[in-house]
Amino acid sequence: MSAIPSTPIQAVIFDAFDTLCEIGNPLHPFAEIARAGHHRNDARMALMTRPVGIRQAIEHFGLSDLDVASLEKRLEMELASIRLFDDTIPTLMQLKRRGMKLAIASNLAAPYAAPLLALLPFQLDAYAWSFDVGYLKPQAEIFEWTIEKLGVPAGATLMVGDTYKADYVGAVGAGLQARHLVRSEEPQPGVLSIRSLSEILGLHLAS
Repeated sequence: MSAIPSTPIQAVIFDAFDTLCEIGNPLHPFAEIARAGHHRNDARMALMTRPVGIRQAIEHFGLSDLDVASLEKRLEMELASIRLFDDTIPTLMQLKRRGMKLAIASNLAAPYAAPLLALLPFQLDAYAWSFDVGYLKPQAEIFEWTIEKLGVPAGATLMVGDTYKADYVGAVGAGLQARHLVRSEEPQPGVLSIRSLSEILGLHLAS
């Protein structure tokens, strides 16, 4: 679904995993730590809103029965399998050429950021990692933090991500434009969606 927004887009914020990149060999070591915690939602929040690795996370929750070495090995294998989607670099390059401000806003455990950054073709204008800023999408604060860094009004900023509630609903609630990225499943009725990042180039971008 597409529509001409009232305000030309000056900046694009991307979700990270399953939007710009994917994990080819998902082994979920941090999810196991979260499941082992007494309150899973609170554990997920803690793991993603502070810069901790596997060992620090296990120590934080006092989970002495977990195998640190095994979890660290699984993390290493996951990080080595991260790859960009085929449409990521061409889309980023075209948006940069057209003068767009570019950012990432991601709910992420700290070890996953550096491997993604190493794959990107250039440095973006802002990175709102949840482990760094202390907020999780769909909280409005993470979007507000990002647009402040970009220096672009919310209404002139587009959020693109694969998670409906976190990326689409959260961004719209914070006053941003948004597109729900649905690479394989059917789009939700009434939701502005795209099937490829390249479709951003056909939207109402500021000249």
